[in-house]
Amino acid sequence: MPEPTIYPQSPARSHPSPRPLQTPERYREARVEAQIARLRDCPLAEILRRAQGNDESAPGFVYAETLTYLLREHLRSGQTEPAWKIAEALLARVASYVAGEIRKWPSFAGAHGEDCQRDIYHHLYEALFDLSAKSEFWEVRFWCCLHRSSLNCAKKYQRLTQNEMHVAPFDEDGEDFLARLPDNPGLSTQDKLELNEALSQLDHLQRAAFLLFYQENWPQQKIARYFNVDDRTIRNWLTRARKRLQEFYND
Repeated sequence: MPEPTIYPQSPARSHPSPRPLQTPERYREARVEAQIARLRDCPLAEILRRAQGNDESAPGFVYAETLTYLLREHLRSGQTEPAWKIAEALLARVASYVAGEIRKWPSFAGAHGEDCQRDIYHHLYEALFDLSAKSEFWEVRFWCCLHRSSLNCAKKYQRLTQNEMHVAPFDEDGEDFLARLPDNPGLSTQDKLELNEALSQLDHLQRAAFLLFYQENWPQQKIARYFNVDDRTIRNWLTRARKRLQEFYND
């Protein structure tokens, strides 16, 4: 009887350790470190499939800190498309959480809530794609960072709501906007009446920003400082105001 052929066993594959954090006093959780090591060579499609789950107790669940690390690893190697796909998966995972955080501040519903949500997502993307030490804590305590970022954005829009009293002349009931319109020989009385009606259709902050920009000739940077927001928010307000006025005149 011939002796059985003995095949050598393949050595156990060793997973390289994740890239160390830039801040010496900062450490990832052991479970995150282990998961990163296992998933570094995992196909992107499989990572994205696992990223869809929100149940941390489910088999194959991928921690948000792991996804953040993998995103940045792709980014460091110049693979921007996989990085963006992982970012989109993270955005989908946090959507319900962000919506819940905004609902805690009913004072800025509607357009305010949309702006707040947009700012939270914008800050999240900025943090995820920031490879400097100041943003690496997202790899350590992702949800803590998201909570802090959401709270900061919510407080900013809360201040906006409180600042509305400072722009009351633009918003009081029965405010005659005709008194604030420039003397323009090209505008007939009917034109001014129509413009006054159009302005009354705008959201409070859109109307205030519109009048400050076009009537008072304030630059966008000054308006942004006045409302304690960034220039991008003012551009959004002005764009919405112009769009609303255009819709008014096209009706």
